[in-house]
Amino acid sequence: MSTYAIVFALLILGVPYAHAQPSSPAGRDSSEIVRLAWEASNQGDLNTLSALVDEILKSYGNEAKVLASRLNQFPTRDKLGEYKIMSDVATALFIKAETLMHQGKDDEAKKEFKDVIAQYPWAQSFDPSRGGYWSIAEKSQDSIAVMEGKNPLGPAPLKKIPKTIPVLAFPGREIVVDWNKYGLFENAGTKDYHYRITDQAGLEAALGEGIYPNIADVYKDPGYRKAMKAGRLQGSHWDFAATPDLQAAFYKWISAPESWGVRLFYIGNTFEKAGMMPQAIKAYQSLVINFPSTIAWTYWQTPWYPAQAAVAKIQYLIRIHPELHMEYKGGPDPHP
Repeated sequence: MSTYAIVFALLILGVPYAHAQPSSPAGRDSSEIVRLAWEASNQGDLNTLSALVDEILKSYGNEAKVLASRLNQFPTRDKLGEYKIMSDVATALFIKAETLMHQGKDDEAKKEFKDVIAQYPWAQSFDPSRGGYWSIAEKSQDSIAVMEGKNPLGPAPLKKIPKTIPVLAFPGREIVVDWNKYGLFENAGTKDYHYRITDQAGLEAALGEGIYPNIADVYKDPGYRKAMKAGRLQGSHWDFAATPDLQAAFYKWISAPESWGVRLFYIGNTFEKAGMMPQAIKAYQSLVINFPSTIAWTYWQTPWYPAQAAVAKIQYLIRIHPELHMEYKGGPDPHP
């Protein structure tokens, strides 16, 4: 079977993603030390983990502190790569604190968490499986709260809602869309980048319903009208981020009062949960191509960049689903 290529114009997001960094004397850069730290943590190997933390502090600790001293807020997207070493050091310290907590060494863990919060309040760590960043200081504070009994482990019980998956009346005629056939990539790599659609009808037919710009087909879908009539779309769109009723979630996010960049990310995420990987990838790709500059904010007021997260999602899905026969070519690295 042939392999489909997911191709992006280089630097379509208009930001520098790759930043070289020096290696430690042992020949390991900070990213590699963090990767090994997560491995040691997963194995409960505190001795190896402590040695890795010592290594990253010795090699990068001073630079991390200098970088931290320059910030009074989270770095902007175009500056994330400049603060990577700081965030890697903070992540390693967080991993050690979390491991201590999991081993029941609460006093030591609290001290480590508090040190991370005090020294690196604006550090963020990247999660490739979710395609986004999380605040190390905020997660550290949450962990302290758990140990103090202020934030019980485990989510609140969910309502018993039947699990569904989207059934599309208009699924789209192309597995992987060649966007060059339906529009022009203008000023790629600059602040004036814009994808100009030249064949909207053709693009909508290729994508399928619910993937921008094909919105009208959703309202022609009998399933949408049935869900509306049954009252399945009532409530905040954020209530649908975790519902097992994925068909209702798909319909809800179409009309959510958020920017299209945010909506497309959650539409893609809904398809992903439903196991509809080609549709998920098309939604994420539409986000990157049409709304690359979208900025949103997490619960903790950490800046979140949906297009960057979508690129990470595409790479992740292609990697873990070889049966898709897809490969990623010519696009930016979402992890600075």
